[in-house]
Amino acid sequence: MTSSGHLVIMLSSFLSLFLLLLALINIFLTQWWTPTRLQKLMGRQGIKGPCYRLFHGNNKQILDMKNEAISRPKTLSHDLFALVQPHYNWWAKIYGKIIFNGMVLNLSW
Repeated sequence: MTSSGHLVIMLSSFLSLFLLLLALINIFLTQWWTPTRLQKLMGRQGIKGPCYRLFHGNNKQILDMKNEAISRPKTLSHDLFALVQPHYNWWAKIYGKIIFNGMVLNLSW
């Protein structure tokens, strides 16, 4: 193989490693750094919420709350918020009317 062939292989290897490094940095920033930074900033302003969990967030907790709300006997009422969004109803009781959930700020009524 000629020296130009080795140069092409080296450059493509370095480019691949560089792109992989950029992708890993991007995943770290979007999945960990930004949500935890925002949670700390919001906490300093008095806006609380559930703790951030890497990748899956609070999905398991939300699913458990929804399944439990669906399994309860329903009453004839127009107050469907606790049935449709039980996690916001519960978090509003714990954290107050303003809830910070990951990268989304929610106002509970």
